[in-house]
Amino acid sequence: HIVLTGRRQPTPEVEKQIVDIRNIGTNVSVLTADVSHRDEVERVLATIRKDCPPLRGIIHAAGVLDDGVLQHQSWERFEKVLKPKLAGAWNLHRATRNFPLDFMVFYSSVAGFLGSSGQTNHCAASAFIDSLAHMRHAAGLPCLSIDWGAGGEAGAAVGEDARSRADVKGVERFSPETGIQLLEYLLQEDNPQVAALSVDWRKYLQNINFRKTVHEN
Repeated sequence: HIVLTGRRQPTPEVEKQIVDIRNIGTNVSVLTADVSHRDEVERVLATIRKDCPPLRGIIHAAGVLDDGVLQHQSWERFEKVLKPKLAGAWNLHRATRNFPLDFMVFYSSVAGFLGSSGQTNHCAASAFIDSLAHMRHAAGLPCLSIDWGAGGEAGAAVGEDARSRADVKGVERFSPETGIQLLEYLLQEDNPQVAALSVDWRKYLQNINFRKTVHEN
């Protein structure tokens, strides 16, 4: 049994994928909700309690981007990025602390610990959910924050600008199939935070050294 939530109804392409999943015997429910609002999270959980088997796992993959250098950022732009990822994770944590979950997975980003120019808001949101995963783990609650590299993140995070930045840094893309395999493997481990990326470290370090030289000059 799977419950999918999002702020909008599924697109025709996603609807087709949902039908394919249902055809192999999986019960798929679709609920419209914004996880950045606590009352909407509570509404989804109430629906699950009423209509579904007990909730045993959560994957929080919501996120948006609003890139820009720091002097062009504003609190409104920060809030736009923080809400789905940071507030969403916090609301799910608070609402399910007493649930006997088998897993809770946060889709974070390598930007949270490697940094990413023009993405201070995205970096902050990712760093927060990484820390939340450690807090839950220390409290004996299941949680895994996956710091996805290029190819592992979904939606806006795999736009052309993000891909270009990743290519320059030496962070290489991997296929969705590889991402699923990594997720399956990591769910069997007991780590609060794992980075999942393919990277050319020589190219990455050369990029850092070049930027440092330019800055110093």
